[in-house]
Amino acid sequence: MEEYHLRQIWKSSSKNEYISVDKNQLIKDFKAGMEGREHIVRRRDRREIIAAIVGIIGFGYTLYLYSNLISFIGSILGILSLVYIIFKLRNHRKSKFTKALFLPIHDQLVNQKQFMLGQFKLLNTVLYWASFPLFFANTLIIWGISKSSQPLSIVEQLVYKWEAKLMFTFLIAFFFVYIGWLNKKAAKVNWRPLIKQIETIINNLKNTDN
Repeated sequence: MEEYHLRQIWKSSSKNEYISVDKNQLIKDFKAGMEGREHIVRRRDRREIIAAIVGIIGFGYTLYLYSNLISFIGSILGILSLVYIIFKLRNHRKSKFTKALFLPIHDQLVNQKQFMLGQFKLLNTVLYWASFPLFFANTLIIWGISKSSQPLSIVEQLVYKWEAKLMFTFLIAFFFVYIGWLNKKAAKVNWRPLIKQIETIINNLKNTDN
């Protein structure tokens, strides 16, 4: 009877040790992948914010340059869209989800998952909150340009005819749809595997606690 109990204890301890090792390996692999993603996010945010600031200056120049109502609305829409993009990026910073220190590992992982889901949604919906507004802003500016008594710049000479406006509209639409598609692909490739991995770790922790 004692020998039977010893065998059962040994089997049970071996199983628990395997679960612990497996859990530790999952967390180790996850942290390695997450560090790389966080570096990409920080670098992306810096690049996008700098580009947005440059864009705001550009739209500010078109606001000054074109007095017609259509281009004026397009310039204002462009500025507001880029300000919103900066706000959106800063609002999804990791620090927002990791302010509380010394949390239990389960709570840390839940916060990390919340951050990752936010990044996934951010990229997956770029087409709606960034591409569409900027497309309409640029399109309005182009369609507002018209031939006037003043000398036209090279750009104005290219787009003041309706055929050229139509062609540039399609080109701009293609560009921003492509940007939206690239971001959806990045969400799927970069974040979905990590989200599944952290869900596995959280479920593993729950099972070992029970």
